[in-house]
Amino acid sequence: MDLSFVTPEVLVRDIQNPASMNYYEPTFYNIKGKRYHKSHFVKLVHNEVTDLLKPLYNYFGISITEDVYNQVFQAEDMSREAVKIAKSKRFLSMGISEFYTMDNHILDSLVDDFIEKRDNFGLNLTDSSSTFFSNDTGLADLDITVMTQYQLVASIAEIPATKLLGTSPKGFNATGEFEYKTYIQNLESIQKKATPVLETMYKVLLRNLDIVDDNIGIQWEGLDSPTIKEWADIDLIKAQTDDIKLNNGTLSPVAIIELNKNDKESRYYKVDVELSDDLDLDLDLDLDLNNENKIN
Repeated sequence: MDLSFVTPEVLVRDIQNPASMNYYEPTFYNIKGKRYHKSHFVKLVHNEVTDLLKPLYNYFGISITEDVYNQVFQAEDMSREAVKIAKSKRFLSMGISEFYTMDNHILDSLVDDFIEKRDNFGLNLTDSSSTFFSNDTGLADLDITVMTQYQLVASIAEIPATKLLGTSPKGFNATGEFEYKTYIQNLESIQKKATPVLETMYKVLLRNLDIVDDNIGIQWEGLDSPTIKEWADIDLIKAQTDDIKLNNGTLSPVAIIELNKNDKESRYYKVDVELSDDLDLDLDLDLDLNNENKIN
């Protein structure tokens, strides 16, 4: 729910005792004229502020929009300025003899005629005493300067520039690999913190529906999608691990089948496999032999 729809109701006890854990934390919130206790909410604040500043931020904090706004404005301003620099990078200077004694109308006519013809297809005629200079501004690092401003926007939002902007990172020895790993770690941290909150919410929801089931598990989607080759490597490692566990007697064949059957990332997810009696007998004999060898 957006903050604009929530109005905090601050009680005297909420702002009376600075030693209290609930100091400057409203006990109730009003939503469309209805009063809710704070226990009904999970507050997600991007950037916390000090207690004395909380009334200015509606007892929440600085949103990511407000935090990133100024840098977005700077990046957009720099982008527009770059276009102006690219269009006006060439400074032209023309020396005209007897410039100070020339009539203004004639001078304006010469300038207008020069401006009209100053391209690769124009022709400019001057006398031998006139001089002409063209000074170009270097634009070698202009794109890096502009993209650096957008990368600062991405850093405030805690999202890699390669993902937020869809462009390659600019700067010295920049690959974006470290930033992407940090981004994945931040998302995993958010998932870890959100898991108990979601479990509690679903348990309460089931109780309201008169459904008693405490076996609730939160299954998050993968943050990074492996390639086909990476999936093959993962399956190979799992198969080798299962083989080791089977040979040393840690797991039984039935247990390994159940593990693969219930593994959502496995190719054998929900695949029913039945062991034949001959296979069961052979596996039992192998396990017995392994155990005897260990004892000896």
